[in-house]
Amino acid sequence: YVVYQNHHLLGVEVVVPPGSGAEASEDGGDAIGRLIGAGQIDEALELAYEAQRTAPDDVRINARYHKLLALAGREDRLMSHARIYLALLLRKGLADEALTLFDELRQRDAAFTPEQPTHLLRLAEALRRRRRFNEALLLIKGFDKRFPRHAEIPTVYLFAAQVLSENLHQDAGAQQLLNVLLARYPDHPTNVEARQLLTVIERTQAQNLAKR
Repeated sequence: YVVYQNHHLLGVEVVVPPGSGAEASEDGGDAIGRLIGAGQIDEALELAYEAQRTAPDDVRINARYHKLLALAGREDRLMSHARIYLALLLRKGLADEALTLFDELRQRDAAFTPEQPTHLLRLAEALRRRRRFNEALLLIKGFDKRFPRHAEIPTVYLFAAQVLSENLHQDAGAQQLLNVLLARYPDHPTNVEARQLLTVIERTQAQNLAKR
């Protein structure tokens, strides 16, 4: 009944069928709507599952399946599919939508983690755009220890230093991170930006000392 009442959130039209209602539109939306209207939620879920299985790169179909799982209260299946759906959103460059989904999933399970370590940085970048600076840093905290030798470690260091300096005005912490980055990864491409930021920080510190 809850699913029926909220069918508009799924992007499907509910029609109470005179017969079986087994007909399907190209993406299954019509058939799913008919099944919901008939109270056949399990059948609607299976049809939505099959649609996202055969169209794994379709954001709209995956969004519909996720919403249907949520409205039907199928927590186990929802959390399993959520990692796939989150990865899809990030792969498609929809980081803001991915962050909205991530926030929802963290409300359901505070220990929820994305499918891949690289997703943490993408989500942290989205948090920064929303000016949620401390949350962005918390999300990538200890990245180098959790994922030693990961290729994104220098980029994570640079990102954290940028947030500390440019957004939180904590230049000392940023400077420490930049020095670690330059020492441990002397040939990494991020070093160009790291040195530029370090120069800005050092110039600011010198100006502050001159004013005293």
